[in-house]
Amino acid sequence: QVSIVQVVIWIPILQIQNVIHIAVLLVHQIIQMTTKVHIKKQMKRGYIFLLISSVLLLLTNCRSKESILEEAPLIDIAGYENNTIDCSQFISDIDTLLLSVDSTCYVSQIQDFCMNDSCIYILDKDKSVFVFNSLTGELKNSINKIGRGRSEYLDPKSISEFEGCVYILDFGGRCVLEYDAELNFLDRIKIKFTAIDFMKVDDGFLFYNLTATDKLKRIVHTDNKGNVLNSFASSQLNINTILTERIFCSSGNDGFYISEPVSDIIQEWKDDTVDVAFKFDWENKNDITASKTSELITKNGINILYSLVSSKYVLTQFLGKDFILSNIYNRDDKTSVSGMVDTHLSYPFGPMKITGKSLIGIYESCDNKNLIMVKYNLLD
Repeated sequence: QVSIVQVVIWIPILQIQNVIHIAVLLVHQIIQMTTKVHIKKQMKRGYIFLLISSVLLLLTNCRSKESILEEAPLIDIAGYENNTIDCSQFISDIDTLLLSVDSTCYVSQIQDFCMNDSCIYILDKDKSVFVFNSLTGELKNSINKIGRGRSEYLDPKSISEFEGCVYILDFGGRCVLEYDAELNFLDRIKIKFTAIDFMKVDDGFLFYNLTATDKLKRIVHTDNKGNVLNSFASSQLNINTILTERIFCSSGNDGFYISEPVSDIIQEWKDDTVDVAFKFDWENKNDITASKTSELITKNGINILYSLVSSKYVLTQFLGKDFILSNIYNRDDKTSVSGMVDTHLSYPFGPMKITGKSLIGIYESCDNKNLIMVKYNLLD
């Protein structure tokens, strides 16, 4: 027989769908208590107060989560077929910068990049890391440290910059490597799970955990030494349906956002909680579950790849039947437009990052030797 103390202990960890069962169980327990003469009145009142308070707290939390989802702005992805979006609808001007690569090195396909006011850091598919001057485009340094040593990595997946330091997530080594602004090695931070993406935050890191469990969930918050502080979202994840390795985005002062693979929501991490910030809808939207990526397009018609969030706009890249298309949502007037963005440049519109009020993309130059950084400055 379940005791009152056990019920109280269980309450914080039970799922929302069990609320009715909890209420019935608690009422039954209270009735039993009132029939037992040997229980002191004071103890009886204390138990009843604790039980009722716990149920009310749980119900309040349930309503809070539901209301957050209900109140989240809806981004409607519609009218994208054969539609062209002139970039002047959301972009004020475009800056370009030639990133010069000397004859001693070669930048392969870009895996990830990050930047600050003075430097651009690029991680490529050949596991090399490059640092360029963000004002002149001059190459300042590069490293390629593959191995199992303390200052080496096996399979770098993501790169992040924070207050003058650079961090690289090593997927194969299950660690984060820390460097100074010139890519001199500083430290190696071990983690106890396999992560595909991460982001440096004030008090540590956010990781996207590929080996999620009920105990350690998909979004993991650690301190600066890799010790787990909290985790969020359920453990359900099918890695066969991951269409992109870019999960996190932040434009600086506008929050930290999470665009999970095969998801119809954007979440925001704030005050060490994760809540729904935006939700998507589109015509013929079906069940987004699938066993592999080839089933997603058949089931859904479109598939969300990633989103970049600024104080005024939400840019979402999604895969249509034939092309990668864009949705631009205006947070002020709550309207959006979908289609292929025309920037009047020879480079396709495909920003991978957002910094401040600018979307950033990096492309191969026409000579296939150097790189071009394109900065799409957003309208106020």
